[in-house]
Amino acid sequence: MEKIFNKLKYLLKTLLCFLIACMLLPIIVLSFVAAHYSNQLVYYVLSTKYPNLLISQSKKIRTLIDTPRNAGIFHFLLQIRGPCDFDKIKQFYEQYLTNARDKAGYLKFPKLRQQLVTCWGHYAWVKDSSSFNVNNHILLNTEVYRGRSVNDGNIQEFVSDLARKYIPSDLPQWQVIVIPTSLRASTSTRETEGSSEPVELVVEFGDTYRRNSRNQNLAYFVRKPHHIENLLRHIGQMIVNVWSKFNYNFESLETPDDCNRLKITCLSQLLSLLLFILIQAVISWWKLRKIAKKRSFQYLKYRSNALTFNQLLMQEAKRRNLSWKIAKNALLTSCHPVNVVTTLAAIIVQININGIILIPYHIYCELFALRELIFKGQTTLTSSYCGRLSIYVPLVIYAQIEFIKICWELFKAPVNIYEELFEYTTREPNILHMKSYSGRKIVSFSKSIDAQRLRQRVSFNKDFRESDFTLACVAGAIYDYFKTYADSAPVPQTLNTTCRTIAKGYFTERLGDKADNIGGVVFLQLPLKIPDRKHVQQIHSIIEKIRSKQVMIYLASMGQTKHDMITALLPRVLTKICINYFSFNFPVTITKIHGENSEFQTLWGQQVDDVLLFRPPQSKTCLSLNIHRFGDKYRLAIMADTELGPDHSQISRSFENYMENATL
Repeated sequence: MEKIFNKLKYLLKTLLCFLIACMLLPIIVLSFVAAHYSNQLVYYVLSTKYPNLLISQSKKIRTLIDTPRNAGIFHFLLQIRGPCDFDKIKQFYEQYLTNARDKAGYLKFPKLRQQLVTCWGHYAWVKDSSSFNVNNHILLNTEVYRGRSVNDGNIQEFVSDLARKYIPSDLPQWQVIVIPTSLRASTSTRETEGSSEPVELVVEFGDTYRRNSRNQNLAYFVRKPHHIENLLRHIGQMIVNVWSKFNYNFESLETPDDCNRLKITCLSQLLSLLLFILIQAVISWWKLRKIAKKRSFQYLKYRSNALTFNQLLMQEAKRRNLSWKIAKNALLTSCHPVNVVTTLAAIIVQININGIILIPYHIYCELFALRELIFKGQTTLTSSYCGRLSIYVPLVIYAQIEFIKICWELFKAPVNIYEELFEYTTREPNILHMKSYSGRKIVSFSKSIDAQRLRQRVSFNKDFRESDFTLACVAGAIYDYFKTYADSAPVPQTLNTTCRTIAKGYFTERLGDKADNIGGVVFLQLPLKIPDRKHVQQIHSIIEKIRSKQVMIYLASMGQTKHDMITALLPRVLTKICINYFSFNFPVTITKIHGENSEFQTLWGQQVDDVLLFRPPQSKTCLSLNIHRFGDKYRLAIMADTELGPDHSQISRSFENYMENATL
């Protein structure tokens, strides 16, 4: 009875949160409209006042919270095997990035050459890039570090010192530093969020991660609606077939059998031609917008020209020899009494043939199709009503079931978001809440850990996963770090963290959207203790609960990553306040970078032994832990605020120790 009462109580709570969310929808819509037009107004005013600047319209969270003091500089560390040919490296960067041009002769990545400045709280690029010099950005380290040449023994401290330094503000905010070592060449890449798209394109080898491994329990978080996708694909194929048939019969430029262009002699041909012109003009206008957005300096030109679409319509009409005279003749021809009577007679004859004469044949086809469905389970007469129903009825039923499940998740979303963000978060104080942060970053990373040896030492199964053990080792490493400050602050039992995944394609894919390889964010209350079997099982149960309750949080964060969905709804000031509040409560971010294998190769042909990504903590977040899993190799890369050093390296050392020696 108590269980039923608790379920009823939770249902009422869910209903109440859903009703409150529905009542807030009009406010959210008004907020979106106000934020959109205020941003457009600010963008227009700044673009007019400062014509030499290209004002950033990015609504990314990192763009909103980024400051010159706490910059979101991404760091990539590559271990490249072979001789250090600096001139060849610089040549390929120039060829494929800084000097690369498209077919029209425009620079593919103009922002790599432009200085990044701030303008009334907004980032902007200086359009004049004549002072750009690639030698300021691709550097060869020839200095010794603390009296010794850089080698595997001191490269961590050297890279950490590089991360601590700011890139000069009068230069575009990216750098590539080639570090020759005694065993291999290392390349350190630093870049801002605004220019992050092309710099990692130099690493280009390796397959996309396609294996849906059970070990990646934070990757592939949400299953796509398979049946809805199938239904939409069938409907799309049907529309394409109808359009192709329509195009074959009426398109005046692509007539069948290489005949002369169709002459417009009636109203139906005129209307079909107008439809073709409209659709083609819309497609051309959309392509122009995409080109204009890629070449941002021309975007305002296309956008402010209200006659662009009208000009495209006129061009399409001219291509098809359509004029007012031809349209008038087609209309008069169709309205001629003889043609009207002929058309009506043809319609009546067609109705009589299909509605009376062919009825027995249609009945026979339907019965034959029904017989095939009963005895064979499918029919060859897919054009019959029974054949169509046999295809679409199951699709519609399963799609409706999926739609109901989606609606149920939407119904539960408000209460789940409220609980995960406000109820379940721990309020335990820790040393991370007591420090004042400088904004400068330092890094540390563990050595490569062999996963095969790990599996020989520990037996994993579907309820005791390898990824759960890895998170337990991370939790143990954080626990050890907090214990060093036990005299200054209590060691918490649970730590609020945010987690997300990044696929290997983020490094290797040269085309497409990088955001496709970035997973959504989930909130993980990580229990801190020395790893043991009970600890791993506890983490497993927490993650399974996350998978059932944080689906909408995950999808909303993916919408923000790809389409700036959340930041578009709120004004900038309110967005910053919310980000500062949540980043204070979630001071640690965990990123899992995963790939099926560890094979990388540079564009100039050298093998890359390893790649490390350091995602910068920003706002009130002070510690970023990046777990790399490429093939059978684990590695932890840490980026932290300088106030957490030098003890931040203890996290990587403890992670190594637990991964290699923990017995369960």
